[in-house]
Amino acid sequence: MSASRLVEWSLRVGSLAACALVACALPACTLDDGAEDDYAWADADGKADGARTVDVASTHLQIDLEARTGIATLELERSGNVALEASGLHITNVSDDRGNRHFKIAGGKLLVSRVSGDLIVEYGFDVHMNADGLLPGGSTVIWPYFCGNVFPCHSQPADGTTFTLQLDGIASGKSAVYPAAIGADAPPYMLAWAVGAYDHQALGTTTAGTAVSVDWLPNGKPAALAGTKHLTKIFDWYERTIGPYAFGHDVASVSVVWGEG
Repeated sequence: MSASRLVEWSLRVGSLAACALVACALPACTLDDGAEDDYAWADADGKADGARTVDVASTHLQIDLEARTGIATLELERSGNVALEASGLHITNVSDDRGNRHFKIAGGKLLVSRVSGDLIVEYGFDVHMNADGLLPGGSTVIWPYFCGNVFPCHSQPADGTTFTLQLDGIASGKSAVYPAAIGADAPPYMLAWAVGAYDHQALGTTTAGTAVSVDWLPNGKPAALAGTKHLTKIFDWYERTIGPYAFGHDVASVSVVWGEG
């Protein structure tokens, strides 16, 4: 090799090494070098500085009600450290683009360092008796603080997320009412489902094309139809006065047994 070619080769290698060093200095750099076990970015009680953790862009849930298990696939706004509310969950596995990941549960939060790509969380969850999660009948109430009893989340409304939901394991003789998708950013506590022996009736369509309906439980038809008599007109007024409905093309009044209180 000539001296000039040797110098050129050395410069190129040096440039590549410099590029690698610069790239690893960026926040999105995710080296599997053991640093994933370092949770210094979170306080000792598991609370994390929001400025140093990553928000959720989209939440995709696969829920099995019979087994009471879930798989949450979370699309994040960027790579980095993640702290999610999960106080009511039994986390069994966490993975991202790099494969299975180490994680820590502290202060009711799931902590994962240097996440790259989608974060996939496999977990179990319990029935709750105080309108703070999955109800005994199979429906949910998580608003406004208890999404972490049903799926890993940030309960603060500022971290809006889109949703998809697949609901399996519904008891025989019952049906589930839920949104298969929420395509606009919504507060995490907006997601819900209702399970029961439902009957359904369409009520009409708004000027903007939103289909309005009502679902009721056994012996609930008279009260349901009386209570929603003017619902289509009211919803039409909301859309014309406040603006288009952002969360789909269907809306319904759904009867749910919430239990005491």
